[in-house]
Amino acid sequence: RITEKGRQTLDDWLLVPVSDDPKPLRDELSLKLLFLDEDNIERMREQIRQQRSIYLTRLARIVRRRKRLEKAGLSTKVTSLIMDGAEMRVHADLGWLDHVERKIVRTFALP
Repeated sequence: RITEKGRQTLDDWLLVPVSDDPKPLRDELSLKLLFLDEDNIERMREQIRQQRSIYLTRLARIVRRRKRLEKAGLSTKVTSLIMDGAEMRVHADLGWLDHVERKIVRTFALP
């Protein structure tokens, strides 16, 4: 349950525009890649493989949640949009990993 004060706080927050100041890329993988150098290419590739595994696990979890919501009859149009957004973000992250890996392979002429 939400209190009256909590409801008012939520209502106030919902009316505030979304921030126009996006946060810079701050994920751990980006920082690790930033500080690894040419001598650590295999380490970079391993970090990318591990992160890909994490993203694929996350994507599978989202798909399972979506199915559970649908099966329970709790999937609304808005819920579906939110789940779409979650899936799209993971797909974008996976695409970025593919891009980084291709660039590393091309830059350092790796097999």
